[in-house]
Amino acid sequence: MTTSAQAFADLSDDDLLAAVHRLATDERRATVRLIASLVELDQRRLYLAEGYSSLFTYCTQVLHLSEHAAYGRIEAARVVRKYPVLLERLETGDLTLTTMGLLAPHLTSENYLHLVETARHKSKRDVEHLVAALRPQPAVPSVVRKLPSPKSERPPEIVQPSSAKQPLTLLLTRSRPRPGGPSRIWRRHASRRLRPSATRCSSPSPKRCSRSCGVCRI
Repeated sequence: MTTSAQAFADLSDDDLLAAVHRLATDERRATVRLIASLVELDQRRLYLAEGYSSLFTYCTQVLHLSEHAAYGRIEAARVVRKYPVLLERLETGDLTLTTMGLLAPHLTSENYLHLVETARHKSKRDVEHLVAALRPQPAVPSVVRKLPSPKSERPPEIVQPSSAKQPLTLLLTRSRPRPGGPSRIWRRHASRRLRPSATRCSSPSPKRCSRSCGVCRI
């Protein structure tokens, strides 16, 4: 049987609306019949005899259902086995497979009738709020945290280099000759402030200078 969109092109508006409602009803009835058959198939575990390890694998590989469709119908089949009234509500359109999947983990023998009636014709978001009310989360305890003390806004201290406080002057001094080396080896030493007057020898006779003037130390 081949069906195309062109088959509905010649219908009037009223006929098209009626056809859509009829087909949606037929789809729900077909889904209900499929779920009812999966209940029996699961109880007999016939998928094992066919060589498949689970009903999910059988639905996806043999019946060629999508993973989402297979999971939703298997979940509905197992909850319908415990609460058959859900299958009737599914056929009438009061519940959807999505609604049944959200309610399934929370149904008990005491609350299932109330939840089914409350979730009737509700959207997915409304059913999620309904389910959240069944398992309220514990209140979050109040926590008081001590804030760190603010850092002092004292301007950073400018540290001058040591050369600004005590300028060094390089002087040439004579060291002892090394064995096998030149007789005079000059080595650099750093001394403290250079005396302003130490530009010439202060001794009247450089030969008799006691070498304490800072210049004749060479």
